[in-house]
Amino acid sequence: MTYRLVDGVLEVDTSLLNQSTEPMPVGIGYHPYFQVHDAPRDEWTVRVAAREKLTLSPQLIPTGERTPVQFPDPLTLKRGHLTMFSAI
Repeated sequence: MTYRLVDGVLEVDTSLLNQSTEPMPVGIGYHPYFQVHDAPRDEWTVRVAAREKLTLSPQLIPTGERTPVQFPDPLTLKRGHLTMFSAI
């Protein structure tokens, strides 16, 4: 993880490298204790390199089903939450 603060803008760059030849489902979360109070979530943007969405069971376990996805770059979080995606 790399953190940058430039001109009052915080950038958190989280990169994962799958060194296997097999796909690797990944879930990333940040502890809710750490909150940004002076920037509404509706103004946050993210860049997502994922190409597939993993279908989850009611218990939030991947079922093995995958659906192609395409995100705007950048994506605003005003639209909702992100769930299990695969970049491979």
